[in-house]
Amino acid sequence: MKNLIAITATLSTMTALAGCSMNAEPSDYDSEESSSIDSIAQAVNTCAPSTEVYSFTSSSPYVIAKIGSTEVARFTEGAYTVAVKGYTTRSFATTDTDGSAVNVTHDTYVRTLPAPFSSSMSDTDKTNWLLAAREANCHGDKDILAIANQYAENAAETWVSGVRLMGDADYGSGCDFHDYLCTSWTPPDGNPRPADLACQASLACPDPLAASNIGSMDCSGFVRMVYGHRNNFEAQLPAYTASLGLSVFRYPLSTSQAPTHLPRASRNQYRYGSGMKVIPFRVASVPTQAEIDALQPGDLVFFNLDNTSATCCEPSTPDEDDTCCEEGITHVGIFVGEQGPREDRPTRYRLINSRDSMNGPTMGHTSFINTSTSTKSSYSGWSAKLRAARRF
Repeated sequence: MKNLIAITATLSTMTALAGCSMNAEPSDYDSEESSSIDSIAQAVNTCAPSTEVYSFTSSSPYVIAKIGSTEVARFTEGAYTVAVKGYTTRSFATTDTDGSAVNVTHDTYVRTLPAPFSSSMSDTDKTNWLLAAREANCHGDKDILAIANQYAENAAETWVSGVRLMGDADYGSGCDFHDYLCTSWTPPDGNPRPADLACQASLACPDPLAASNIGSMDCSGFVRMVYGHRNNFEAQLPAYTASLGLSVFRYPLSTSQAPTHLPRASRNQYRYGSGMKVIPFRVASVPTQAEIDALQPGDLVFFNLDNTSATCCEPSTPDEDDTCCEEGITHVGIFVGEQGPREDRPTRYRLINSRDSMNGPTMGHTSFINTSTSTKSSYSGWSAKLRAARRF
């Protein structure tokens, strides 16, 4: 059974009759999502980001945005995601290996650009996006981390146009985002995935027709739901989104390695995903503190949990077959941040991931990494199996 994960905020719950939509295209219910789901942690103070003035400094591969001397955002070359500070601090709560409460608390929100970042992006465009992102933070609009937690144990269900958009998810081997939704999906680089086949063709669900696969996601399917299907900007932020003719921001999805798209398998997400390899593929033991310090909330962390061959290779061309990497990466999670300190053990750094052993998305129990192998109480076993990290 999964450990409890909760956001220190209140979500309203909507109900509707369950049913299978025949189309997973986001346009079916994005407009309803923004109007029917309460924002998280609505700010009681007045938000006035339109008065903010930013300066931008290049430090390859980053462009750092500041207000005065305070860093408020970091853009990464080639990445969709941007870590944006403030205005509110949030705590993500879960349960530790010994049953004690755990909190990950910080003021970093993770939001996506409409296209991978380029240092050629004008200061005006960066400013307009950042004003919208900071306004979204101020009003508590859901970002990548908050969306991820909407699928953890006991998460409230919300139905939109007959589709269960969010709520406590189960684990299903080979189950993608559209299997959870019980919708069809037509990828840009493959055949349609019909709604009445919960898992299809090369996907590995034990029974493709089983209704039990509905509401389920594996590790990489969970990542695709959070980054590629859900909207981490609310449509009521027109200042920036309307100027681009866009109301949603997400990482486009594919089945393999379509350019600037998010692939299906975890190994392909590492090798072909947009952005930067924060921790290049490695076979060393536990991560160094420098490797952990390079991570920021929202980064993808990759593991070999199957105790199989720890080899991997880099593609010489974008089309190269990736079979050499199949056994090097078997699992992916979303980095959340540093756990609150305890004097009796080294610091733990939490990730949220969809796991078979916990039957779905969790930040709890052994879902952490650190730099120690000293005692069972400080070492989850995952640290030594960390293989890589990427910023989308």
